[in-house]
Formats: sequence, C-alpha cells, structure tokens
Amino acid sequence: MEQTNEYIEFAVTNSQRFEDLQRVFDKLKRDKDEDNIDDDEPYLNVFDEEARQYFRWSTPEEDLAGAEKWYATRLEARWSDPSLQHGWDFGSMIDAFKNG
Repeated sequence: MEQTNEYIEFAVTNSQRFEDLQRVFDKLKRDKDEDNIDDDEPYLNVFDEEARQYFRWSTPEEDLAGAEKWYATRLEARWSDPSLQHGWDFGSMIDAFKNG
C-alpha cells in the first residue's frame, strides 16, 4: 500500500495569529473526528476578517466566467497568466478537510 503525505503550509506572522490557527485547527479536527463537517458556515466565525481576505468569495457566475477564460487560454499560458490566478475558495478548503 502506497503511503501519501498531504499538508497545508501556513505562514504565521505573530503569536496571536498562531493561537488563532490552533483554534481553527482544533475545531476542524474535533469536527472531522466526529464526522461532523457538513458545510462551511460554522467555520466562518472562527476565521477573522484578515484570514477571510485570503480566500476567493466568488459567485457561481464569476466561477463560470473564470472557467471559460481558463479553457479559452492557451495551455502553456494558463499557469503564468496572472489574471487566471485566484485564491482558494473558502468552502472548497473546508470540503478538503472533510474529505482529506
């Protein structure tokens, strides 16, 4: 059986941010251990405004337009075009913890 290692790397700028990260980790771990992650709504209040700014908060229409632009862009240019680089969607991050 092949063992895989997956991780998320964090940049912590001060001790208060580290405490905030620990609080978020503890809640996610507890909920995952209890198989109690259904959606992202309960986690919004454990991320402060500064942390939430990291994420993409797009509408379904914006996501569709982004996907259309992605597939309309030449393959070799997709990863280097700054207009195609977007932050991680908050809900998909929570979903990744649920399913990871």
